[in-house]
Amino acid sequence: MTYKLNSCCEDLLQKVEHFICICEDGIIVWINKKGLRLLRAPNPDSVLATPIANFVSDDFVELFADGLNLIGEESEGVPLNILTTSADLIDVNFHVSNLPSRDGHEYHMVECQDISDLIRASQATRGREQRINAILKAVDQAVITIDEFGVIKSVNDVAVKIFGHEKPDLLGSNISMLMPEPHRSSHDEYLVRYQSTGHTRVVDQTNELEGLRADGTVFPIEITVTEVRENNGRRAYVGSVRDITTQKAQEERIRFLALNDSLTGLPNRASFNDKINEAVSRARRTGNGVALMFIDLDKFKPVNDALGHEAGDEVLKTVARRLQEIIRSTDTAARLGGDEFVLILENIKNKETAAKVAKTLLEKIPLPITINDTTCSVGVSIGISHFPTDAELIPDLLNAADKAMYKVKEAGRNNFAFC
Repeated sequence: MTYKLNSCCEDLLQKVEHFICICEDGIIVWINKKGLRLLRAPNPDSVLATPIANFVSDDFVELFADGLNLIGEESEGVPLNILTTSADLIDVNFHVSNLPSRDGHEYHMVECQDISDLIRASQATRGREQRINAILKAVDQAVITIDEFGVIKSVNDVAVKIFGHEKPDLLGSNISMLMPEPHRSSHDEYLVRYQSTGHTRVVDQTNELEGLRADGTVFPIEITVTEVRENNGRRAYVGSVRDITTQKAQEERIRFLALNDSLTGLPNRASFNDKINEAVSRARRTGNGVALMFIDLDKFKPVNDALGHEAGDEVLKTVARRLQEIIRSTDTAARLGGDEFVLILENIKNKETAAKVAKTLLEKIPLPITINDTTCSVGVSIGISHFPTDAELIPDLLNAADKAMYKVKEAGRNNFAFC
């Protein structure tokens, strides 16, 4: 069974780059060479007189139950699988055109364009998108894409979480909405300047900045911005943002512990050394004096032994609070270790002023301390040295205060003395 075409029409159809066949009542009566190649057919006789439906995978056979007219109604064609003579499946766009009927028979021209490459490319693209989306969901960083005008084009779930905005509110908005002042007002100007001059302090660098949550909270972030070129040649920027609130708190805690006593929160010995040097340096510049007080608690060991270490710790913390309440904000109270404390009093012109502070300490520190329904108290032995009256060098100043404190201990305790 064959179909006669005039030589001009046949030449034209043979030059078409994809499958072409003519069907009579759904039976193939003519096919071009590209069609034979697509079907892996050795010659026309292996295909002619065969229903076109035989070359369609079983998933699509029902479409051919009423002939080719139903498919012909789809002007854009129908994507389906062609079954080759070697049992391979090929993705095609199956397009049917009606031809004039003859002697009561229906004729159709069938075009099949191989779209396997397009399908694979689409699947690969979808696969990449799925992998990228999976990665973006898995990372613990916010990923935000903006265009060259600073408009947010995409965000991942982490960005929604850490900034507190719903995704629809972010998309289409300017990235500056996630920045506190003064960065918010200057961002667009900065973006324009970068695009015109290439000068940058952010792109291709990791920086610590501040972010703004939906509730108005300002928090520390670490951000890395990368510039990319889109298919249309326009610039886009991808920002990877990490909330470093916890990290900053940990760093601050580490810094605090390095310089402060973990129990009382007062400056420790290392911090005291820095502060006494700074105080004496200021005193040399201004001509003012510095009083240094070494304080050792009296009867602390019996309290510690009788009530336990936890009670001893509460006593030390109470003493630390009382010291801070007594001195000025410009002065320093530090814990050197054990039950030893030290005060640095600045702008103390004479020993009489220092003596007034010592008398207050003798009055306030021994006040009763209640711990678990038990009341206890401790006394204080205070040794005082004065810069520059007693010494001009810091080691000598420290040694003088220490000797004065031991002099009090030997004389009966709970008192103060100058070197």
